[in-house]
Amino acid sequence: MTDLAFSPPTLDDPPVLLWPTTPSGSCEGPASSSGFSLWIDDAGWRFPCVYTVGLTDYGLPELVFFGRDTVELRQQWEVVQHRMGEVIAAGGTVRNGRFDALVSLVSGDNRAQLEEATRRYGVGGFKAVQLYWVVGQANGHPTGGELSFLAGQPYLGRGTLRELLSNGDEGTQ
Repeated sequence: MTDLAFSPPTLDDPPVLLWPTTPSGSCEGPASSSGFSLWIDDAGWRFPCVYTVGLTDYGLPELVFFGRDTVELRQQWEVVQHRMGEVIAAGGTVRNGRFDALVSLVSGDNRAQLEEATRRYGVGGFKAVQLYWVVGQANGHPTGGELSFLAGQPYLGRGTLRELLSNGDEGTQ
């Protein structure tokens, strides 16, 4: 995917985002993260999502992804938080086994739906990337619930979902 035409800076003290303890709330990161937060949004979507607010302060796009429930979001976040640099820089596919993530730049219209980021940076004042989950290479027999989620998760990116899926085959590992 060529939409991500930036080189993320190297962070001497990369932010560590902690998991919120309440739905529809945030969790502030440690003091070194300069106000980074992680937001759970379970209203207005078919599935709940998690998105960051504060990566923009480091010159990075905010991250957003969906899950079937907050338990699954937490499991996905456990993987994502330790691979943020790879996720942001990938611009293709991040291999994760059960689910792989196709990285897509979120369109301008859809960025406004990330209310806390919009409140902090203003409309058009930040970039965001979505991790769009697909069946992972190691998931030979996805369940009906997994397939239903994968087919029903919102796509916030630029272009069409078909374009993302066809470009995802060329992703990085």
